[in-house]
Amino acid sequence: MHPSNLPALAPQMVFIGFFVFFVFFGVIAVLLIVIPFWQIFKKAGFPGALSLIMLIPLGNIIMSFFLAFSEWPALKDKRTTSHGTQDFTSH
Repeated sequence: MHPSNLPALAPQMVFIGFFVFFVFFGVIAVLLIVIPFWQIFKKAGFPGALSLIMLIPLGNIIMSFFLAFSEWPALKDKRTTSHGTQDFTSH
């Protein structure tokens, strides 16, 4: 690469730099969102893959309400004890 060609390559180098920056931080952001919600969905008794909806705009709001107000399959198992049926949601 000849030094006289550097000014012509500057816009391409800036584009590549921005691309690498956004891909790197985009992957980190996705991991910081998907991994915790994957665990939350699994512990609630739902498929962990539902956490991928958190990446869709407005999907994160809808899924937050879904988690907050739906009946969790994991809690259905804990409501039945050796003494009979117990409802923890009535308190």
